Amino acid sequence: DQQKVDVQGMPFGGLQVMGILETRAIDFDNVIILDMIEGAWPPPRQSVDTMIPLFLRNANKMVTPDDVDSTYNYYFYRLKSRARNITFIRPTAVSGTRQSQLSRYVLQLKMLQRQNVNIVSAQKCVAPMVARRFEIDKGSVADILARDPLTCGEGVRGLRISPSGLSDYVSCPMMFYFKRVINLRLDDEINEEADARQLGLIYHAVMETLYRPKGVVLSDDLLSRMLSKEFEPKLDRLILEKFCEVLNAKHILSPSDLGGRNILTFFTLKKIVRLTLMTEVPGTIIVDTEERIDNLVIKLPSGKNAVLTGSVDRQHISPSADGGGSYFVADYKTGAVETMNVATLYDLFDPQKHKKNKAILQVLMYCYFLRHKQDAPLAGPLTPYVIKVKGGLSRDWHDAQSGSAADVVQNRVAYIGGKNDKRVLVYEGEVEALFERLLAEKIDEIFDVNVPFRQVDDPDLCGNCDFKNICKR
Repeated sequence: DQQKVDVQGMPFGGLQVMGILETRAIDFDNVIILDMIEGAWPPPRQSVDTMIPLFLRNANKMVTPDDVDSTYNYYFYRLKSRARNITFIRPTAVSGTRQSQLSRYVLQLKMLQRQNVNIVSAQKCVAPMVARRFEIDKGSVADILARDPLTCGEGVRGLRISPSGLSDYVSCPMMFYFKRVINLRLDDEINEEADARQLGLIYHAVMETLYRPKGVVLSDDLLSRMLSKEFEPKLDRLILEKFCEVLNAKHILSPSDLGGRNILTFFTLKKIVRLTLMTEVPGTIIVDTEERIDNLVIKLPSGKNAVLTGSVDRQHISPSADGGGSYFVADYKTGAVETMNVATLYDLFDPQKHKKNKAILQVLMYCYFLRHKQDAPLAGPLTPYVIKVKGGLSRDWHDAQSGSAADVVQNRVAYIGGKNDKRVLVYEGEVEALFERLLAEKIDEIFDVNVPFRQVDDPDLCGNCDFKNICKR
């Protein structure tokens, strides 16, 4: 702390801590001198506090800075004159105006007096920090895991599993613990501009409103009307209304009120909605949108019950050439979808492969919801489907403004199998039975108190995690 130290210790033995002035009349066998750098040994040259010029002081043999240096030289050489061992400690760290140059006294001993000076460098070893893997014993949250969400009283939270929650667990059980079990949340940031997540919410809400009522048929006439100039003011009002709901901004009355980046987001959303309408197959029946399914009980292999919850973005029946139709369970995606091809269903629950397949897992869970919901469960084959929208809040904006409908809005079914046996993934038969078994086993693992919440093995998967600082990743 650059503090001055006075005399301490017993004067007849042991360790004495003192300044240079206190050493003038005492001899020591062993001497340790700290801070052996220029500026401390000797102290910096200071001008004598006088108004007499230096040349007059020299001519009249008055005290000069050289005399002060000579006095300090005497102190040093007097101290070392009868010492048997002298240890100099030289700090190498530099802070502010502090130097780290070795004192001239050491060089004088070595070069002029031919003293044996051994220099030993004790450097601090700086190495990259290796994050320690840790885990959370489920005993600390056993009460939360044991609660039945269907019977929890007011203010008591039980654990419900949603598609996004299960995706978090497969990606990293530790992230699931922070986010879903102990409900750890980042501080809300005050932001007047719509981010990527809010853009997705607005897009979902707009499409849900456009496709009302349930069972609407997207005829050529209806699609043409929604894409006409006459419908444009109504579409503008609808997007503005959803902007107000998502951003909680009641002052937005026109696109000009949005301001800044939100204006660009508004017109991008408008373009995306219109391109979505352009890609619709005439004759498609919109069975339902944003169907909420709560309190769906799933039986686990351990005999326990878990509760599932979630919203199915869209269900529609698409006409086929033979006059029949296929039932599609669709998910709107404004974020990244790496692939819609999965080799086996086991890959959906593999942390190393889950990231690129999580869109398929989510829509398959929607199929499970519809198959087992209490009110009018669906029978027959269900086709997982993703409506992938390019042009979020990033570099794809240009595509959304200039690309064709098929380039921007990509309607994609999922495929399963390798290159030689790839086929459309349909939720029925063996696929349905295997998925339901794997789903139950993975959810059972969440509630198994003998399996702790662990960090994912690959730190590269932690790049965008909100909790990576806690995990030291």
